[in-house]
Amino acid sequence: MNTLVGHGYGVLFASIPTDLSGNPTRSIMDSVLPQMDAAVATGLVDETRLGVFGWSNGGYTVDTLITHTNRFKAAVSVAGYPDVVGNYLGGKGRTGIWMAGVQAAGGQPGLAAGLWDDPLRYVNNSPVFFLKDVTTPLLLIHGDDDNTVPIMQSYEMYHGLASLGKKVVLVQYRGEGHGISSSPEVEVDVWNRVVSWYDEQLK
Repeated sequence: MNTLVGHGYGVLFASIPTDLSGNPTRSIMDSVLPQMDAAVATGLVDETRLGVFGWSNGGYTVDTLITHTNRFKAAVSVAGYPDVVGNYLGGKGRTGIWMAGVQAAGGQPGLAAGLWDDPLRYVNNSPVFFLKDVTTPLLLIHGDDDNTVPIMQSYEMYHGLASLGKKVVLVQYRGEGHGISSSPEVEVDVWNRVVSWYDEQLK
């Protein structure tokens, strides 16, 4: 946040309550957009130049937002998981962020029938199925050795948007895991790319 503020951006660190209804998309939209409205109402924020950023579950949040609203003019999703169906079928739905994703989609971790009990709930909470109306330019960042959220998730988002003629860039860091932080040089490179993306799209 300090890096972005240092480059002249106002930063809202949104609070999103944990969704227990099995509809994280609704929870995200109902939480973030009113907070954006409040920020704009201060008069300090230009409503025509809003960006959004998220990492891991925050990346999922970014992917959800840009597939359900056109308010943002630039987005950065790092190590996100836009395909909850793929998460489940990939066998990662039992631990860590994958368990959270399955729970959020309404499935029961450890019960293989979760997806098939209510498949539409998984689809409806997977941003990758709602790419057609995206207008927000998206920068995807992912480590190719991420064992928490496999890079295939960002590949799906990238290829889907690219095939629809949307503005999307994917930066893949070789040998990097979920944190993309093996060295100070790597971390600096990540944030230089984020700031450059916002500068290009918003300034």
